[in-house]
Amino acid sequence: MQKVKQSFLSNLVGSKSYDGFLEYAKPVVLIGSCVLIVLYTLSSFFHWEILSRLIDLTNGLSLLFIAFIAEFILLLDIRVEVEEPERNYWDKTEKSPKPFTYKLTIIWDFILIIIGILAIYYSYKYSKQYGSVAKVRG
Repeated sequence: MQKVKQSFLSNLVGSKSYDGFLEYAKPVVLIGSCVLIVLYTLSSFFHWEILSRLIDLTNGLSLLFIAFIAEFILLLDIRVEVEEPERNYWDKTEKSPKPFTYKLTIIWDFILIIIGILAIYYSYKYSKQYGSVAKVRG
């Protein structure tokens, strides 16, 4: 038996894909957070049409924002050590039961996914509200 770090998301996506996404997560989240902080700060003080377009591009249902939220969820994901039995193709071995900490990662990942969906929803609402205010004042 060997010990492997796993979480619910890493099992869902696949460990190699998960590691590949996790490699790009830090720069994407860092740059995306800086851009969103600048945009939200400017939107508190100014109501410009160009700012409205940038908020529409980087918030809500845009693919950029959905990828940003997915990478943010991967960064906050917690992996725990799980014992994996050695796999033999010809042997039908039963899977070993997962420890309690692995079951906690399932709950944590669902909480992260729900928070991500709420972030997408409320950023969409904010971008639509800011766009309507920018058109009225523009």
